[in-house]
Amino acid sequence: MSERREPLAGPALDRFTRRLGFQMRLAQRASRKRKSWLDRLVTTFLRRATRPKPDDDFMRDEIVDAGVGFSAEELEAYQQSSRAER
Repeated sequence: MSERREPLAGPALDRFTRRLGFQMRLAQRASRKRKSWLDRLVTTFLRRATRPKPDDDFMRDEIVDAGVGFSAEELEAYQQSSRAER
């Protein structure tokens, strides 16, 4: 069974609140329209931190990544065969 965690209180809550506030300030800087060099740096940092690793990306397709595709003749033959079945 999983153990129940104690609710945050005291110094743990203070650390959590400070960390959350820092993350919110970073997100606000990253979303500004007129960006200074610091805003661009924060944006780059947040993109790297939140981008999923290629191995963990469930939207990734091995066939597309491998570059396997159809030649024009194969595609035309497939389209003609599907039209003939209708």
